[in-house]
Formats: sequence, C-alpha cells, structure tokens
Amino acid sequence: MIEYLIILGFCMAVHECGHFCFAKAFGVLVYSFQVFMAPIAALLRYYPKQGCLCILDVEATSDDSNDSEDGDGDAEGNSAVPAEPQSSCLIRIPLPRPKGEVSPTSWRNTAFGLGWLPVMAYVRMADSYGVDGHEPLPWELRSKPAWQRLLVHSGGVIANVLFGLLAFVVANYIWMYNSDPTHLFAAIGGGLTQCWDALSFFVAHPLSIFGVGGGFEAAPLIVSKMHGIVYFTGLLSIILAVGNALPIPGLDGSRMLLNFAEIVTRRAPSERLRRNIDIAGGFLVFLWIVYLVISWIA
Repeated sequence: MIEYLIILGFCMAVHECGHFCFAKAFGVLVYSFQVFMAPIAALLRYYPKQGCLCILDVEATSDDSNDSEDGDGDAEGNSAVPAEPQSSCLIRIPLPRPKGEVSPTSWRNTAFGLGWLPVMAYVRMADSYGVDGHEPLPWELRSKPAWQRLLVHSGGVIANVLFGLLAFVVANYIWMYNSDPTHLFAAIGGGLTQCWDALSFFVAHPLSIFGVGGGFEAAPLIVSKMHGIVYFTGLLSIILAVGNALPIPGLDGSRMLLNFAEIVTRRAPSERLRRNIDIAGGFLVFLWIVYLVISWIA
C-alpha cells in the first residue's frame, strides 16, 4: 500500500513540475515547490537564495498581497522586490549562496520542500486576484497574457501525459522486449498505443476517475511486480492528467477553460466569478470525499 501512495505523490510532483517549468519560462515568481504533504513541518526544505537546508522546517512565507505592499517600487509597481521567505526549523545547514543579485523571477527565490506524508504536491505562485487596489506586478501570474496563463495552468496535464508515455515505453522496453535495442521502436510504438488507449478511455468515461462506473481493463500482461509498478505509474499519471483537465471548479481544467474563454472573447472574467468557482470547487471536493468514505464503509 505504501508504495502506491509514494507513486501517487511522485506523479503529483511531476504534475506540479509541469506548472513550475511553464511558470519559470514565462517569468512568474514561484514561492514554494512542495513534494508530499508536510502538516506542521517539512522534513527538508531548501532555500537557494538564503543558502540553507532546513530540517523539520515550518514555512511562514508572506502572502502575495503582502509582497506587493512591502516592496519598494515606482508608481506603476514595476520595480518592487518580493519579500524573502521566512521560516523556523530545528536544524539549519548552511550552503553556498548565489553570487550577485537574484532577479524576482529566478528559481533561487523558490523554497523546495519535501514532506513526510507521501501524498499530494503543490506549487505556490505569485498572484493577487481579489486584492483590492493592487495592480499586477511583472512577476505575478495575472500580469501575463491569457495564452501564457493557459499554458501555465495546463503545464501539469502536459507533464503527466508525457510522463505516462515515458513509463509505458520503459515498461515495454525492459520487461516486454528484455531491453533489446532492436525493439526500441516497437516499445515506443506500444507505449504510444497504451497512452492513447488510456487517454481515450478516461476522456470517454471521466466518472471512472472518481470511482464511479467501470475501470480501465486494457492493461497488458504483467510479467513481474516491478513491471506492474512501472505500468501502474504510467496509468496513474494519465488518470491525473485527464482528471485535472476536467472543467470542475478547483481543478486545472476550470482555470484552463477561463483562460481559453478570455482568449476567445478578449475579456477577463471577474474576480467575483473566480472566487465563486474556487468556493464551488472546495464544496465539490468535500462531496467527493464524503462519497468515497460512504462507499468504503458500505
């Protein structure tokens, strides 16, 4: 059971890595990149800009709105500097600090954490929706064009699809073709087919992702436990990709839909609409958890 939780957390980390890479590509400040949940304190957290590795660290990063208020900038807010993350930890190990000035959009402004509960992952970006009287700063997500925000929000889905394909190809090449280089293209072709079959099934049967209806039954012949784990990793990554792409409030799909609508209509949705969508998303997630608990008890 524990290995499957670790696989789930790893696939979620891949998902968040997709968001992180697109955010960095478009100059969005990322405050933190967390792998696995860290209630109370993270096992490890690395602060590149401060040059330290913290053990059992409690992060206390300033909110996005505070960053805009504390920065010293011009009237247009183009030169404000985001606040450095603050934390308290049990053990602080000094490491080399970057030389020279660190730009606000540099990866060195990101705190990289490792939690102790092997589920979930997240990336926290600079944003300030809902902050009254606050103009978007250059490194905030909402200051970017709609097509860039669309790619940032869809980055996790793209990363999960590519990672799922890679897992299928590796499983085929090592266990189905015994790592024979002459069958490399056959392994790639098989991986593409398996990836397409999984995507087609879960797009056509999205409720199966949430435990409603039948499951995916097109799995290949599993020849060993490790083969099954690698194949399951690819399948789970595809499930996360499709699940997050659904236009359900609180998931990436709802934000992708809003970004796409903004591109088509050339009008940004209101902040009130965004807040209502987030509230509805939280309520739907709560209902889903209640459904899973009731199903498990029954």
